[in-house]
Amino acid sequence: MSDSKLTLKSLFMSDDGRDRDSVEGSPSMLEVRRSFSEELPKIGWSEVAQGIDDKVNDVLEIPVDDVLVASWAQYERIRGYADPQRHPPEETIHVPMVDHTIESTHSPSVEVLIQGTEIASLNFNIQLRLRVKGCTLEIRGGRIMKILSGTCQVGGSLHCVVNTKFKSHPLYEKSVDSRDHDIGGELELGQGVVIPPVAASA
Repeated sequence: MSDSKLTLKSLFMSDDGRDRDSVEGSPSMLEVRRSFSEELPKIGWSEVAQGIDDKVNDVLEIPVDDVLVASWAQYERIRGYADPQRHPPEETIHVPMVDHTIESTHSPSVEVLIQGTEIASLNFNIQLRLRVKGCTLEIRGGRIMKILSGTCQVGGSLHCVVNTKFKSHPLYEKSVDSRDHDIGGELELGQGVVIPPVAASA
């Protein structure tokens, strides 16, 4: 199951640390460091830099498969399988998915805390484009339980801004045209992803 653990971090940041090194030495990061030395002179820069790095990692440690399944769970066709009157909980359904493209936008914002005090915030804008082929979903009890086979081409862009007390600074940005993601023969989703039922018509 090659590349089955593709995350947003591994999509947008190199495994060898080059992207991280380029951020740390960038003019933007030097400006952030200068702002902190002026605004919060009693806090060491290494502690601030580690706090920022930890929050970036937290936000980007999202598997691409989670994005796929969350999007599928909103499809009207898939939501029909959440109806217990038509599909009792013990029924297992295999649903082939036609080849399709998912475009999604994510804009998380997180606080950077040092000793319990917010010293900055990070705003992300993540655009994803997922071209999916050959996927089949296993659904049971109103939940997507497994992805059976399939491939996905993943592309998109990431922009991150760090906000200090008085200023905002661009921290990191990167675009990826396309990367192959092999979902593999079978990907189990633990307790499954809940499919919201279709709202009853008035």
